[in-house]
Amino acid sequence: MPEDGHFKQLYALICDLVNSGSSVHVFTHRRYMSEIKHAGAIAVDLFSRYSLEEADGESSPFPCRYVSFAAAFATNIIRELQEIHAGLVIYETFAVVGRVAAQILGLPYVNVSPGHNLDPAHYLPPQNALTRSRFSASALQ
Repeated sequence: MPEDGHFKQLYALICDLVNSGSSVHVFTHRRYMSEIKHAGAIAVDLFSRYSLEEADGESSPFPCRYVSFAAAFATNIIRELQEIHAGLVIYETFAVVGRVAAQILGLPYVNVSPGHNLDPAHYLPPQNALTRSRFSASALQ
């Protein structure tokens, strides 16, 4: 996703993993390719090959579309993770496909939360009250 704040939370971790000698592949938006390469990691342009709009151009709030993205493209991304012999998946909260792929492959995974309030007791009631929420058929499957 092309969200700077979400990427910046992972950037220091990417740098530290590279500096520790790990081979790091970062599946993200093309917007961050130069920063990833500068850190010494391998940049994988995820969204040019797998379109978020193609997976779900309807659901609202917008982050729900990442659920549809995972459903539409997890098989392809799993294959790519197998090809690089991934041993760990670190993913940002909205990158649902990271968790899905890791669980299917039986890999350890770590979620990096962007700092939003994720307490369901606090977050879900006001969200459910919004009339602007709508979910595409792919998001509900």
